Order: sequence, then structure tokens, then C-alpha cells
Amino acid sequence: MTVTIRHEAQLVQTRPAPHEGAANLGARLAACLAATPLAPAIRMGGEGTGEGGSDELWLSYGALNARVAQIAARLQGLAVGERVGLYLSRSPDLVASLLACLRLGLCFVPLEPDFPLERLQGIARQARLSAVICDEEAGTPDFGCPLRPLKGPAPGGALSWPRVDDALAAYMMFTSGSTGEPKGVVISRRALLCFLDGIRERLVLSPSCHWLFITTPAFDISLLEMLGPLWGGGRLTVAGNQHNKDSPWGCWRCWGRILPST
Repeated sequence: MTVTIRHEAQLVQTRPAPHEGAANLGARLAACLAATPLAPAIRMGGEGTGEGGSDELWLSYGALNARVAQIAARLQGLAVGERVGLYLSRSPDLVASLLACLRLGLCFVPLEPDFPLERLQGIARQARLSAVICDEEAGTPDFGCPLRPLKGPAPGGALSWPRVDDALAAYMMFTSGSTGEPKGVVISRRALLCFLDGIRERLVLSPSCHWLFITTPAFDISLLEMLGPLWGGGRLTVAGNQHNKDSPWGCWRCWGRILPST
């Protein structure tokens, strides 16, 4: 099939950068979380989670927003632009931690717990992490920086959200290392904002969308799975880590139970 010049132009068409003074990534995320506080936002997938599901299984947008604030309170003292590791498996708390980092202007670096420890510690050294978010200190490896566990007493004090320049880094992903040592790639907040706006436009994201988050957070496409539905006001079901090891039939059973739209 011949690709015409007109088709080529459509294939390479890109979105313009946000105009000066446009709402930045942090403000847009805050607006997404606050728009429909009672609507279902996220849940952990598993047995018995049929279409629609029980109300008790879903975390509303209001509850997710509150959890983001709780996690952000545990990150106080870190400066805008510092890098923070996410040593968390797929879960609603992983998504909330990622959102807290973006709201605070911190650059998050995924640390997939299923990866070899040597690789994770190498990533931590290269990224020069200022802290690592984990479920709890017990059982968390030494990454050469302070831990910020999600369990335990929450710190007090008022929480303030900074306005962050979108030229700064949003996150840092590391390559597979197939040609040697894994290399870190930094993605700016502006690039992430343009990507999410482009996805919402092209996939027509809306409150009716229901997505499955099943990719390792160490792979870039996971950002689409995590943030895409929330950007459109839709719902997100998080696949547990056991689905990484399930047979194809087990994955299809999970897929059929939640009936995602994407």
C-alpha cells in the first residue's frame, strides 16, 4: 500500500506545546481528582470483582485525592526537582504515590520489586535518589537513601502544593540494559502533559472509560494505563502481581471479570 504525502503529514502531525500561562500538569491533575469526588476512580482487581463491582471495592475520586494528600504529607522536606524512588508493586497506593510526586514536583523513579536487587540498587545509585517510598521499612532493601514508608503514624502539619515549572522532570525510566548498564531517560512534565492531552483527544477518554493497569511500572506504557482513565474521569482497575505469573487463561478470566473499555 502506498502512503501518500497527505497521509504522511497526518502520521507525523504533533500537538502544539501548551501556550504560555496554560494550566500546568500539577493544576490539571488537581482538577481531575477534584471534579467528581463521589465517582469511582480506582480499585484492586481480584476474585469477585465483576462488572460494576461492589461499592466497597472502589476508591472514589475524593478518597483517592485524600490518599494523595496523605502520601504527600509523608514526603514533606523534599525539594521540588528531587528524585524519589517508588519501591511499590502495582496497587492503588502506587498510583496515589505517583500522583503525590507529580503534585509536589518530585521526579519519580519506579523500582519494580520483582526486579533483581542488583539492578534496583544500580538504578538508585545512577538516579541519585533523595528518598524511596515503600510500604514499610521492614523488608525493604538498602537503596542508600532514606525510606518514606506508607505505613505507620502520619506526620502532622499543613500541606502546601507548590506551583511547579513544567520544564522540570516528571519521571525517570531506565532502559532494559540489554547493551550494558541500564540507562536513565528523563521525561519532562510538559511532555507528559502533552501526551495525556493527546491520548484523551485521540482515544476520546470520558467518565465511561474503564481501563486495566497490568504493566510493570518500570515500563513507560504503564503511565498511559495509570493516568489515562483518570485524565478522562474514568475508572481504573489494578491487576495484582499474581497476574504477571498467571496462565493466559487466568489473565483472560481477570479481563472478563472487569470488562474494561480499554
